[in-house]
Amino acid sequence: MKKYYKFIGIGLAVLVIGITIFISYKSFNNKDKGKDNINTIDASTYIPDEYSYENIVNKNYVIKVYKGLKSEVINLSIIEDFIKSFNDKKSNEIFLIEYLEKDNIKKVKTLIKLEFNGEEGTITKYDVSDEKKFNEGSKEKFKKIVKSGDNNDASIVILKDELQSPLDGQVILTYEDGTSKEYK
Repeated sequence: MKKYYKFIGIGLAVLVIGITIFISYKSFNNKDKGKDNINTIDASTYIPDEYSYENIVNKNYVIKVYKGLKSEVINLSIIEDFIKSFNDKKSNEIFLIEYLEKDNIKKVKTLIKLEFNGEEGTITKYDVSDEKKFNEGSKEKFKKIVKSGDNNDASIVILKDELQSPLDGQVILTYEDGTSKEYK
């Protein structure tokens, strides 16, 4: 009788483990993972014309496109020129836009405007939740913008204080060597 219960217990344990593995596998490999997945883009996604990739690629925009786990930065020299003009105390304005791309459909993930008036910088984050119209959101002042890291793995960081460490700043762009293109 004890052997019988032992076999039932082992059988149930194997069944529970098997079901758990199956459910985990199905969840992990599900192609339509829902709205919370960074790579999920609805086919009906709309981008206002003024922010479409084709209309901004030759303008004052730094573009980052996420394709699954990979990303590509376009017009990186624009933000490098912005940093130089910031250090030279020359006014400048640029935009940073990030797209998610899946099956040749793009969706705007982030839109940021960086401005420098010769004395201080302002970062404006846009609300892109309404796909028909992007609204200006929060604005913050910053005192410095730096490139942190090396050419293989770098970040662009804004600092609220000139003495603040780049490790404590707000990262606005990351990129890896070999993942950038210039169109401007």
